[in-house]
Amino acid sequence: MVGYAMNSAYVQDWEAQSFSEGWTDRLGVRPAWRGHNVGSALLIASMRTFLDAGLDGAGLGVDTSDPDGALELFESVGYESEEMVVLYGRELEATATSG
Repeated sequence: MVGYAMNSAYVQDWEAQSFSEGWTDRLGVRPAWRGHNVGSALLIASMRTFLDAGLDGAGLGVDTSDPDGALELFESVGYESEEMVVLYGRELEATATSG
């Protein structure tokens, strides 16, 4: 395996957003295969699946340590930035205190 795309459809959101949309929740390419169009091929295949299912659009969410490089990939296949989400986390310990 050199890459993967995990896709979903959040049907419960479609009425509120006024359109149907397939969603690429995760996209990954092994480091040795980056720069060989694997990511764009996976995104294009995902979009074709959404289109074949009769959906109106495609969205994506990607966990990456290189958002600039990822943005270039997304834009190369036609995605446009609409909003960004940043997730923060913290490991909890039994003795954690507030602050």
